[in-house]
Amino acid sequence: MRRTCLVLAVVSLSSAAWAAKIELSTVPPREGVEVIIYRDVDLTLVREQRMIRFHEGENEIAFSWADTRIDPTSVRIRIAGDGEGYALTETTYPPEQPNTLVWHITAPTDGPAPLEVSYFTSGLTWSAGYTLILDKAETEGTFSADFSIGNHSGEAYESAKVSLLTGGVRLIEQVIALEGEAREEIMARRAGLMFDGAAGAPPPPDAEPAAPMGAMMGGPGMGGGYGGGGGYGGFAFGNAMDAVEIAAASASEHERYNLDTDMALLDGWVTRLRFAETKAVRPTVIARATAPFSSTTAQRVIKVKNDEASGLGIAPLPEGPIAVFKQDGAGRLVYVGESIFPYTGVGQEAELAIGALQDVIIEAKHMSVLKRDIEFNDAGYVQGKVVEQRFSLEIRNRDDIARAFEVIIGRPGAPNVVVGATGAEIEAGLIRFEPTVEALTGIFATEFDIHEYHGTAVNRMPEQSHATASPDAGNDTGAAVDGEGA
Repeated sequence: MRRTCLVLAVVSLSSAAWAAKIELSTVPPREGVEVIIYRDVDLTLVREQRMIRFHEGENEIAFSWADTRIDPTSVRIRIAGDGEGYALTETTYPPEQPNTLVWHITAPTDGPAPLEVSYFTSGLTWSAGYTLILDKAETEGTFSADFSIGNHSGEAYESAKVSLLTGGVRLIEQVIALEGEAREEIMARRAGLMFDGAAGAPPPPDAEPAAPMGAMMGGPGMGGGYGGGGGYGGFAFGNAMDAVEIAAASASEHERYNLDTDMALLDGWVTRLRFAETKAVRPTVIARATAPFSSTTAQRVIKVKNDEASGLGIAPLPEGPIAVFKQDGAGRLVYVGESIFPYTGVGQEAELAIGALQDVIIEAKHMSVLKRDIEFNDAGYVQGKVVEQRFSLEIRNRDDIARAFEVIIGRPGAPNVVVGATGAEIEAGLIRFEPTVEALTGIFATEFDIHEYHGTAVNRMPEQSHATASPDAGNDTGAAVDGEGA
């Protein structure tokens, strides 16, 4: 239920206004509302347009914010268009009317004029949420994305154009006294935005609209069935609600999503909009384990690319929670897990670690160790040696689908390590095995060596080494290694 808290009233004043009887004109309905909601701070910029009938001479316009979360220091008014002949002469706060201010405006003639009132408020929030449904083989899926917009500001906006903004708003925590500046200008600086003069309106965030992204849907409540035709790079949309256009634009650290439609943001309600849905997503799913020097399970890692090949790639995807499901053999949905979908620009890939794979076992065993080519300094301490270690790796897949694996062993970037292995990707200090293991009874088994060159022994590293070592890598020359010494 809407609580009417925002009141605009026009009071006509004659030349003897202060002694005359004052009559309030009828409050006109809003002719347009623009709402810009920041996600990372509780801050919303609202612009209201109304057609006000002025009388020639002095007029008063009262603005009340009782029972709302409007910041009274941010309220601004201006005559839309050129505003020629209109002048804001004074702003007063009537002591007998709390939560109210009165603007005194001189009009050149009788007649209507477009009026814009702008202000900051809090209590409006938005977030993005995602759902991914994998098929049984985990090679294809349905990906959907929704905006949820909540309104707990105390004011209802029945028909508003909405923009959603990510990124921080820098606040000046301490304002040094600035002589000669109006109080409202100082408060505007505290909010991180400057207004166009004493009677101006807050400017929009510094972002220019981009080309339309595609179709969206809106309306109060949770929305309706999504199943018809629509745009957005192959996404399907229902027709239970009007389709709307969305445009995304980047500006420095901000991302802005413009919902090109009139939406109802009712106080106490949450509006949910599906802004993306595709059945063409082609996720890459791997089983990943790092440094498994014992029996271990692997994490399911899902990679989703924001590009046209996946039915996406029209606009960046903001950060938000994602729930992942999988179809079983009977076509039923099985909950896999949830994570945070990271901000993903166009062409970028999001990586999600969701759930342990219980039917996968990875065993890496330490089989042997040999220390050779030990060098001593004049004091009898070890100043160089080579340590050779041999390992075995076995991957057993008992899952009912074939699995692609990524098993990483070693110390990343170690300059004194040489790895010997077959069928593996080798970097300095790291070895990465990437086999595909068949379902149910599949096994991958291999052995590999890790040779560590310590102290002066790095001078004897093979030229074909995948590492670049300094003469002192491993330990300082002349120092004991692993407690060995004469």
